[in-house]
Amino acid sequence: MQMDVVNSGLEVIADRDFGDVQVENLRLMSNHIRLIGDKAFGQMSYSLRSLDLSYNELAGIPRQALRPLRSLEWLNLHGNHIAELVAEDWTSLRDTLATLFLGENDVDHVPREVFSRCRRLIWLNLDVNNILTLERESLPKNIQTLSLNHNLLSGFPSEAVSNIQDLTWLFLRGNLLDRLPDTGFTLPKKLDKLDLGENFIRFIPNNLFNNTVTARDLHLDFNLLTEIQDEAFKGLNPGRLYLSANNIMNITEQAFLGGPEHSLVMLDLEKNKLESVPKALSHLKRLRYLYLPDNKIADIKDDVFRSFCESMEALSLSGNQLKAIPRTALENCSTIAHLNLGHNQITEIHEEDFDTWGDSLDTLILRNNRIYSIPPHAFRYTPELRELSLSFNRIVDVSAESFIDILNTLEVLEISLGFYRDDFPEEVLKPLTALQWIALDNNNFRTISETALYSFGELRYFNMDSNRLTYIPKTLFHQNVHKNLRDIRLALNFLERIEVHTFHNLVGLRTLVLTGNKIKTVHFEAFKALPKLSTILLANNEIETIEPRAFSDLPNLMELDLQHNKLKELSLNAFSNVTSPTTPLALNISYNDIQELSTGSGPPILLKSLDVSHNALKEVPINFLGAFTFSIQRLDLGYNLIKKLDSSAFGPLGTLQMLILEHNGIKQIRPRAFSSLEKVQLLDLSHNHLENLPPECFTDVAFLRVLDLSYNHLRSLPNSVFRGTQLETIGLSHNEFVSMPTAGFAEVETTLHYLDISNNHLEHLDNTMFYSFPNLIELNLANNRLTILPDNVFISLTSLISLDLSGNPVRANFKELFHYTQNVQKLNLANIGFSSSPIIPLPNLNSLNLSGNSMSEIEVQSVESLRQLRSLDLSHNKLKNVRSRLWRHMPFLKFLDLSSNPIKSLTKDSFGGAASIETLVLSNLDDITRFDYDALSHMTFLRELYMNTYPNIEKYR
Repeated sequence: MQMDVVNSGLEVIADRDFGDVQVENLRLMSNHIRLIGDKAFGQMSYSLRSLDLSYNELAGIPRQALRPLRSLEWLNLHGNHIAELVAEDWTSLRDTLATLFLGENDVDHVPREVFSRCRRLIWLNLDVNNILTLERESLPKNIQTLSLNHNLLSGFPSEAVSNIQDLTWLFLRGNLLDRLPDTGFTLPKKLDKLDLGENFIRFIPNNLFNNTVTARDLHLDFNLLTEIQDEAFKGLNPGRLYLSANNIMNITEQAFLGGPEHSLVMLDLEKNKLESVPKALSHLKRLRYLYLPDNKIADIKDDVFRSFCESMEALSLSGNQLKAIPRTALENCSTIAHLNLGHNQITEIHEEDFDTWGDSLDTLILRNNRIYSIPPHAFRYTPELRELSLSFNRIVDVSAESFIDILNTLEVLEISLGFYRDDFPEEVLKPLTALQWIALDNNNFRTISETALYSFGELRYFNMDSNRLTYIPKTLFHQNVHKNLRDIRLALNFLERIEVHTFHNLVGLRTLVLTGNKIKTVHFEAFKALPKLSTILLANNEIETIEPRAFSDLPNLMELDLQHNKLKELSLNAFSNVTSPTTPLALNISYNDIQELSTGSGPPILLKSLDVSHNALKEVPINFLGAFTFSIQRLDLGYNLIKKLDSSAFGPLGTLQMLILEHNGIKQIRPRAFSSLEKVQLLDLSHNHLENLPPECFTDVAFLRVLDLSYNHLRSLPNSVFRGTQLETIGLSHNEFVSMPTAGFAEVETTLHYLDISNNHLEHLDNTMFYSFPNLIELNLANNRLTILPDNVFISLTSLISLDLSGNPVRANFKELFHYTQNVQKLNLANIGFSSSPIIPLPNLNSLNLSGNSMSEIEVQSVESLRQLRSLDLSHNKLKNVRSRLWRHMPFLKFLDLSSNPIKSLTKDSFGGAASIETLVLSNLDDITRFDYDALSHMTFLRELYMNTYPNIEKYR
C-alpha cells in the first residue's frame, strides 16, 4: 500500500496525523515540512519500507520520528536543510536501511564512522552539499553506489573508498578535483561507472590508479584537459569514454593503447579544439559510437576510420568546418546507421557521397549547413534511410526525383526554415508515401493545395507552424487518407477562419494547435467527428464568433483553450456530443470580453475546469453553470465586474472544489450565497470591496479549507461566520480590523493552521486571544499598530513554526514572549524599532529578519541560542562594526544580509567563524572606508556575493 502527500504545503506532521494507517511506501516530497512529531510514524513501525521526505524544510534528521521504524529500507531526505550528520541518527536503522539520499542539503562534513554501522547500506547519495573531504572509515564497507556530485572535494577520496570491495558506481562530478591519483587501492575496483566530469583536471597521470581500477563508463567531460598522452587509460579498459567539453588540442597516436584499443565501444570528444580526427583512433578495434561535434575539423583523412569501419554505427561531426560529406573516409563503413553532419559548411549533396557505405544508414542530419540544391536521386545509395533533417539551409533547387529513391523508407522529414519558396512543395514531397513525421515550420509558405497531403497515408505528425498561410483548404486533411494522423500544428500563421468540416472524421487525431493566427470565426462543424481528439488550442487569435455545433462529436476532448480572443458571448450551442464521463473538459475562455454565457439548447457537456477570468461578466452565470452540476471542479471568475453574490448564487455545484472570485468589486454577499457548494475546499474572495459578511456565510461549505479575504474593507467577523467549516487557512490581510476578530474564529480554533491578518489596524493583543489555537502553525501580524505584547500572549501556540511581527512598534520582553514557542523556525522582527538587539531564545529558529531597525550593535547573548539559524537579515540598521564573536554561535548560517548599514570597515577578523555562509549581501555600505582583500577569506562556501562600488575606497570605486 502506498500513500502520497505531494505539493500540499504541509509543514507539520503531528503524532496522530496518520492515525492507524499502515503503509509500505509513504511519499511526502515537495511540501514545506519543518517538524515531525516523535510518534508520527509509530503505527507504521513494521510496515513502512520506503519513506520520501525530499524537498522539504527539515533542519535535521528527524531521529525520534525514525526511531520506531523496524523495516525501513529506503529513505530520501534530498533537498532539505540538514547540516549535521551524527552516528546516533542512524542507530535504529542500521540493520535495515539499504538506500539513503541526502543530496541538496548543507552537509560539510561526514564524521568518521557515521555510517560504518549501517551494515546493509549499499546506496548513498550526498550530491550538492559542501563536503570538503571524506575521511577513512566514514563509509559503510558494503557500499556499492556512492554519489558525491557537486560538492567541494579538492582531492580524490582514495582513503575513504580504498577498502570498499563492492563499489561499482562512483560519482564525483562537479567538485574541485584538479588531479587524479597514480597510486592504487588496497582492494581492486571493478567499476561500472566512474564519473569525474565537471572538475578542474588538467592532465591524466601516467599510471592512473596503478592498475587497481577498471571502469566500464569513464566520464572526464567538462574538465581542463588539453592533451591525452600515450597509454593514458592503461589498465582501465573503459567501454565508454566521455572527454567532451575540455580543451583537448592533441591526442597522441598511442593514447588509447594499454587496454582501450580492445574495450572501447563509445568515444565522446564533443566541444574540444581538435583540428583533425586523431590518428589515435586507428588503434581502436571495436568502436561503435564516435562523437566529434563542435571541434575545428575541416578535413578528414581517408583512412582514419578504417580500423573500426565495420563496427561503427553512429558518427557525429556536427559543428565543425566540413565543406563536403567525407565520402572517402566513410568508404566501406557499411554498418553506420546514424550520421550527424549538421552545423557545418556543406553546400552540395551528391548521390556518390553515399556510395560504398550508405546501405545501413537510418538517420542523416544535415541541418544548419549551406545546402542550396538537392539533385535528382541524391539518396540512391541510402535504401534504408528513415529519418532526414535538412532544416536551416537555403534550398532553392529541388525536384520530384530528389527523394525518389527513399520513397518507401523515409518516415521522418524535417525541413524547418529550409525552403525558399511561397508554395508548399507538393511535387517534391508527393513520392514520400511512407512519411509519418513532417516538420516544415518557419518557412514562408503562403499556399497549400487541398491535395498536397494525399500521398501521406501513414502521416502521424504534421507541423507547419510559423508560415504565412491565410487559408486551410477544406479537404486538406482527408478522412480516408489520414487515419493515423495524431498531431497537427498550424500555429503562428495568418489563418482567418476555420471552415465547415476543416477537421472532420480524422479518427486518430489527438492534438490540434492553431494558436497565434488571425481567426475571426469558427464555423459550423469546423471540428467534427474526431473521436480521439483531446486538445484544441485556439488562444491568441481574433475570434469573435463561434457558430453552433462548431465542436461536434468530440467525445474525448479534454482541453479547449480560447483565451486572448475577442469573444463577447459564448453559448453551449457551440458544442454537440463533446466530452464523456471519463474525459471531462478543461475550458479556458479567459482574457476575452465576454458579457454573457448561455446554455443554448444543445446537449450537456461535462466540464471539470472553467476559466472565465479577465472578462466582463456582471453577475454569476448561474444558468450556464447549471449545465455542469455534476462535473465541474474548478471555477475561476476572477477579474470580472461582479458586484454582489445573491443567495444560492452558484446553484447546486456539488462537485466544485475550487472557486476563485478575486478582483471583481464584490460589495455584498447575501446569506446562503454559497449554498450547495459543500465540496469547495478553496475560496478566493480577495481584492473586492466587502465591508461585512453575513452570519453563517460559509456554513454550507462544509469542506472549506482555504479562504482568502485579503484586500477588502472588513472591520469585524460575525461570531458564526465560519460555522460548519473545516478551515485551515484564513487570509485577512489588507482589511480594516482594529481588534482581533477572536469571536469569529471560535468555530475553527482547532482546525486553523495558517492565519494572516497583516496590514490591518490591530492595536492590542491580550493573553486570551490565542488560547484555543493548539494547531496554529503560521501567524502573520505584520504591519499593524501593535505596541504592547503580554509575555504569555502566545502561551498556547505550541505548534507555531512561523511568526511575523514586522512593522509593529512593539514593546515586549522577547525572552519571555518566546519562552512558550520553542518550535518557531521562522521569525520576522523587521521594522519594529529596536535600538538594541533582542534576546531570542529559540533553539530551532532557522530564519530571522531584524532589518529596518535602529540597532548599532548585535550582542552575543542575542544570538547564542540560535545554533540552527540558516538565514539572518540585518540590513537597514545602524551597525558600524561587524564582530567575529557572533558567528561561532551560528555555525550553519548560509544567508547574511548586511546591506544599507553605516559599517566603517570589513577586515579578515570581521567574519571569523562564518565559514558556512553561501550568500552575502553587502550592498549600499556608503560609509565604508576599509575593505581588506582577505575580509571574506573565512567563507569557504561563498557562492553569491552582492556588492557595489564603494566611493570612499580607491580600489572599489
